[in-house]
Amino acid sequence: MKSNKKLKNLNLEPLSIAKYFYERGVKNLSLIQKLIYLTFVEVIEKENTLLFNEEWQAWSGGPVLESVFRIMDEHLEKHGNYQRLFEQTPPLKDKKVIPYCQAWAERYQNYAQNKDHYKLAAETQTLPWQLARRNLSNEWEGEKIELADIIHFARQRSDEIRA
Repeated sequence: MKSNKKLKNLNLEPLSIAKYFYERGVKNLSLIQKLIYLTFVEVIEKENTLLFNEEWQAWSGGPVLESVFRIMDEHLEKHGNYQRLFEQTPPLKDKKVIPYCQAWAERYQNYAQNKDHYKLAAETQTLPWQLARRNLSNEWEGEKIELADIIHFARQRSDEIRA
């Protein structure tokens, strides 16, 4: 059973995953963060694999990778767009991960066509995000999302699909 296996770690660069989504028309930092998280969870669920080791933070709008947020936010403030940043970022090359990213990029495009962007927020505000935010005193605080909670959530989804 998958849930007893140790997770494999691909040690991918999160910014390369952000670049993948950017190159497919997702220009908003918040939406890119959501798509990275959804891909992260789905790859755990279906491949028993971590994309990277960086910790997720439970910010008010959903899960966030601080390194991706900081570099993209700083670059946008300085240059007005992300073009230069992503020109210098290595592309995502992992053939096992690309189909998951592609599926989420297509799903995003469908949401965008129907003006349903808000559905991505709902999909990312999963139980691990809720658990991390449960004791915060205001919406502007953030807290680490425990990786064990994300893994448990992904495996539980996987078990539900098989049942």
